[in-house]
Amino acid sequence: MSAVAVHIILSRFVMRFQPAAVHQSEILCKLDYGDFITQELTKTSQPLLSELGRKLDLVPVDLEKPYLGMEACVERLLKTSNIHLDFFPFLESSLSQMGLSKKVYFVQEVIYKNNLVLFFKKHNAWKYKFDQAILQFLDTGLILKWKQDIMNELRKTSKVGKDEETDQLMAISINHLQGPFFILAFSIIFSIFTFCFEKIFL
Repeated sequence: MSAVAVHIILSRFVMRFQPAAVHQSEILCKLDYGDFITQELTKTSQPLLSELGRKLDLVPVDLEKPYLGMEACVERLLKTSNIHLDFFPFLESSLSQMGLSKKVYFVQEVIYKNNLVLFFKKHNAWKYKFDQAILQFLDTGLILKWKQDIMNELRKTSKVGKDEETDQLMAISINHLQGPFFILAFSIIFSIFTFCFEKIFL
């Protein structure tokens, strides 16, 4: 079982998404591929989510385009105050391949969460094995690791992704500091050796 998050993505020129902003002129652009989110937003009893549903502007799917017609929402996102709404993995991979990761950002708050599950016929012997395996994948972080590997592979296979990757700032981790630590360790060992040598022979 894995969580599916629905995120709002804004232009970098929009500083913060607030509930009050929904009541203004912003339009939620979304690709209309028949998912449950559109129905949930239009049928919900929560005032804010209901307002989001009324602001939805659905763009038809175009199978002849590389990103199935999402280009129309992206164009509105960058040129107007429109907001793009969709599943996080789909948006993340598509916008990364378009080379737009630096021009947009994801709102951290998740609008809607749901779970993806596997269905088996009753009394299927594999059901319990899959339960154990999926729990192990979640506990060990393998699903997150696979997702990161897929995203990295998408960036590598895309020319735009390569250019984008070279320009990105990278956070320094302990792996980048191994060299100075090796030098420090060598210096300490050499100092101890020198000290012992002087005590014994001098």
